[in-house]
Amino acid sequence: MCRKLSVFSGRSVFVLLGSLFFFLVLTNADIWVSPTGTGNGLSESSPLGNIQDALDLASTYSPSVVKALPGTYNCTAQPKNCNLLWKGNTISFISRDGAATTILDGNNSGANAAFLFSSAADNPTINGFTIKRFTAKAILADGGGSGLTSFTVTNCIFTGNYENSGLGIITLVPSPSASTLTISNTVISNNIGYAVRVSPPTGYTSITPTLVMSHCRISGNDLSGYDGSVYLLNSIGLTISDTDFVSNAGGITMTSGALSLTNVNFYKSSPYPKLAIKCSTSTVVTKSGYINFCGGKPTANNVSCIGSASSGWASGSWPALTAYDGCGICNGNNANKDCAGTCFGTATGCTHTTWYVSPTGSVTPDGTLSNPFGTIAAGISAANYGDTVLLLNGTYSGTNNGGGLTIGKAITITSWNGLPTDVIIDSSAGVFNLNGNETYDTIIKGIIFTTSYPYTVTAPAIVLTSSSPTILNCKFNHMTLANEGGVAIRATDTYAKVTNSFFEDLYCPGPGGAISAGNPSTGASNPSILTVSGSHFFRNKADSAAGGAIYIGSYASLVVTGSYFISNEAPEGAALAFAKSSPVAIGITATSNSFYNNSCGGCSSRAIISGPSTFTIVRSGNWFCDPNTFSSTLDAYVKCGSSGAGWHYLTFTDGSSAVGAPDECGVCTSTGSSSGNRDCSSTCWGFKVTDNATPQGCCYQTQKDTCGGVCVC
Repeated sequence: MCRKLSVFSGRSVFVLLGSLFFFLVLTNADIWVSPTGTGNGLSESSPLGNIQDALDLASTYSPSVVKALPGTYNCTAQPKNCNLLWKGNTISFISRDGAATTILDGNNSGANAAFLFSSAADNPTINGFTIKRFTAKAILADGGGSGLTSFTVTNCIFTGNYENSGLGIITLVPSPSASTLTISNTVISNNIGYAVRVSPPTGYTSITPTLVMSHCRISGNDLSGYDGSVYLLNSIGLTISDTDFVSNAGGITMTSGALSLTNVNFYKSSPYPKLAIKCSTSTVVTKSGYINFCGGKPTANNVSCIGSASSGWASGSWPALTAYDGCGICNGNNANKDCAGTCFGTATGCTHTTWYVSPTGSVTPDGTLSNPFGTIAAGISAANYGDTVLLLNGTYSGTNNGGGLTIGKAITITSWNGLPTDVIIDSSAGVFNLNGNETYDTIIKGIIFTTSYPYTVTAPAIVLTSSSPTILNCKFNHMTLANEGGVAIRATDTYAKVTNSFFEDLYCPGPGGAISAGNPSTGASNPSILTVSGSHFFRNKADSAAGGAIYIGSYASLVVTGSYFISNEAPEGAALAFAKSSPVAIGITATSNSFYNNSCGGCSSRAIISGPSTFTIVRSGNWFCDPNTFSSTLDAYVKCGSSGAGWHYLTFTDGSSAVGAPDECGVCTSTGSSSGNRDCSSTCWGFKVTDNATPQGCCYQTQKDTCGGVCVC
């Protein structure tokens, strides 16, 4: 025995023990990182300064934890905060303080992802982050094509990310031996692309791993031309529980894998009327608890997959299985029953609460009508998805009634009667600052936004950043903003809808006296679209820039219908203006609008609508009824577009080369499309009075134009 042991010298024993000690140290470690770190990463007080360096250090330990201190990890300022690599290790990436304060921001710059799990040996866990504005997916987890065996995301928020190649914001490729693919307690909201897409590695068509999703919210995600916000290919299965699908371009799409649903709500598959669930005849469906279809597509099926009676949904005629009466409630006509005749959907999970708020509040507020909250912020905080915050009559001012309130969920904030008559919010410091989780189902309704004399405000009434609410029946009036434009609404990265609202006496340097929208940082790949309908813009003014009423910036377009623009003023684009310097605005779709008495305040060669020559224009039934105060005969009504656009460069009847309609009413002539006031198809473009030699504004019901129409403003 002693002879055998003697083969180890003292030095050899030391080396062996040292190696064992080294091995033990490298099997576990906490690595720290901060956006402002300058340390070695081995303690909270000495964090590294970027995430990739932290992951690289953690890769020498297995397993290990990278702990992120709060702050914004910016991809542009520090490229090592994006396209992050795990390098074949088991690493947990955890925020210390959670997703609200720990943010990975791609800044919509370059073709960047947040995480690239490119090794089959990667075993990632991501816990507690907001991951936003990445333009090439947020997560690509494909194991370099071989797939991953383990993947966990929990307590995270994904918002404002972009992916348009048919993949997902979270793109997963499980390996044939994959055991755990988990997404839990996570919000995936307002992204372009599938929220989650799971597909097998190339060459494998029959592997059966399962993605497990629980306590998630999938909302406002869209990929035009594709179905579903969670998409699983081949035989990959999905087990999903306690999860809401809200206002997506479809809910779940599956090829043939097994689907298990427990306590799942599908609410409004919009803005495109997609199916809540789309699967094949071979999909085996099991369901328990409540499965609700709340406000789905009213003229077609919510579910499209014909299985057997034992699959949970019956085969046969699908009109017998639709559920579109609000919450999938059995209504007595078999429209919402499954094959066994039992109730298919229930109201569980679809009941909504109205929370009451009063300017004076209650001594013991609980949000009921008898004991209302005293601030709007309290009502928003109490409300869950689908709830209503009802503002009782009066004027709301002070802390928590403005100054940048956030909403972050699909709720309705409304006056008592839904009209802008009795509820006023003091907008001196702005009111709402919405930044990402709002879709069309976030509704602001029936509110007056204004302030007292001398009417000065320090911020727009509503600021939207990657937010797309519905603004309905509101009134914005008597406000002056000292800097920039958009006194009522200033928006970037938006698909907001403004309906039946009033914008009056709003003044600012501009651009955009009442509304300024556009300039998405994603550029042309994800343009902003502002939709305005049935609204009035009266006496709004941009003193120093374009767009007396509305300005649309780069990479954005406007859809405007049935609205009135009266007595607005700006140096250019007295009513509407669109970015003309590169990068330009995209276009306008205008239907049945009226423009009257808009002016540029005595300037020359300016237009009622001003935009770039590369503009895309779709228009129908618009009236230009302006007794304008322009000082030059070269002024134009519409100054934008090419000969192939809906509006084009129109020449004067006197043969001059300037653009536009020289009289106040766009005179119809008998000449062809190259002169006078006809559009490219030679139809009559404008109109004039016929009972006076001098045009007088076209705003008398008895006056006719030469095209046979009545002048109506």
